[in-house]
Amino acid sequence: MEIKVPMRVSEMLKTTVENRHREKLGTIQDFMVGADGRLKYAILSHGGFLGIGDVLIPIPFDALMTGSEKGTVLLDIDKQTLEKTLSFESKTWPDFTAAEWDEKIDRYFAAYKAGASQQQPVAGSV
Repeated sequence: MEIKVPMRVSEMLKTTVENRHREKLGTIQDFMVGADGRLKYAILSHGGFLGIGDVLIPIPFDALMTGSEKGTVLLDIDKQTLEKTLSFESKTWPDFTAAEWDEKIDRYFAAYKAGASQQQPVAGSV
């Protein structure tokens, strides 16, 4: 992520995430740190209304870029593709230590990034 450092993680919480078409995709609700101590995923709250009915989507941290407007972050993905990725409800966080989560999330975003205009990534569920 291209951010001006140093920046507190708390400043990034509740940041609006948009795509290149300036469509709001959600807000950053949390972060996951990998075994190496680095930020691995930003947890995006997506959908719902006023926080009710939102799903949480783990986004690879390095897929995020600084937004053009202050207080925004850019994720280069369309809403329909985002809605097909792995998600979970706030009451039922998955076991992120399970390798299958890492593999499916990374594969999904890698497939999208590699050929978004030619292919759609395969949706997965855990």
